[in-house]
Amino acid sequence: DSGIVDQVADLIERLGWQVDSMTDVGAGRGVFSAVVRVEISGGPASSIVVKVPDPGPNGAAARAMGAYEREALVYATLLDDGPPAHPVCHLVSRDDERGAAFVLEDLSPHRAVDQGDGLDVEDARLVIHQLAALHHRFAPSARVLPVRHSTPTGFESTALERGLEAAADYVEGPTLRVLHRMVERHDRLVTAFATASGATLCHGDPRADNVAFGPQGAILFDWQQVAIQLGEADVAWLHATSLTVETRRRHERQLVADYQDLTRCDGFDRYRLGMVLPGFAVLLLAQRQASDPRTAAFIATSVQRIAQALEDLEVDDLAR
Repeated sequence: DSGIVDQVADLIERLGWQVDSMTDVGAGRGVFSAVVRVEISGGPASSIVVKVPDPGPNGAAARAMGAYEREALVYATLLDDGPPAHPVCHLVSRDDERGAAFVLEDLSPHRAVDQGDGLDVEDARLVIHQLAALHHRFAPSARVLPVRHSTPTGFESTALERGLEAAADYVEGPTLRVLHRMVERHDRLVTAFATASGATLCHGDPRADNVAFGPQGAILFDWQQVAIQLGEADVAWLHATSLTVETRRRHERQLVADYQDLTRCDGFDRYRLGMVLPGFAVLLLAQRQASDPRTAAFIATSVQRIAQALEDLEVDDLAR
């Protein structure tokens, strides 16, 4: 897209660097943003990554839900040099019409894991350590941060109802019935989630596609879904989206215990309650239209993994 190319070039020029070449690295992964790897001269490294708003309907949706501004807030004012590990942000460029754009450290030299393959338990543990560092750091001040509270409270009931129809393309039988009971008990489940003690700043979308692995462990990026909510929701999101069903079943209790040791929390039911977030978000994901084979596989795998986690953990029964 020539508009994206021009926008990227303008951002690099503002930093006083020279563009040598550009490569699209977001295809099949990004939803709300275009992500471009730029070879540069005169900068802090030979390459950087530029993330700009999607110019189409997805970008309009992201602006409406505040996704770009949330990420701008994170990089411009919240993370600085503290934990968790995250990309260096060289520039945040706010634009009321298009949404914020970002010039970021290029993480492509680091190791990545395809979300479809799933994380192994040791990589999952590395991510959990970074999530615990984030949650512990912001727990004392979370309530006063200018960030939305409790993501599921913003999910419209009509959209969730439509999601049940879409989810039937991916799951059936007892697993699909769990999703139906989740929607039936929506108000009680969301109230319990939103009023849980120990809310903190959560990444909101910690999955394998949003993590790179380097010498310092896991590096978290894509901060568009941050929210103040139960910390275990991040752990639940990671497990439900980025572990195979077998890996999650085998290791989730120990991983949850590791997280709660680090954050001085206690109780497996906190983790079950955290699963309310992916439990309702999956009904929105199921409605997403795939534009390429990788996205189609991502949607199918994610819906199946999340729905199975809900069934295994009897999350719908928390409303009782």
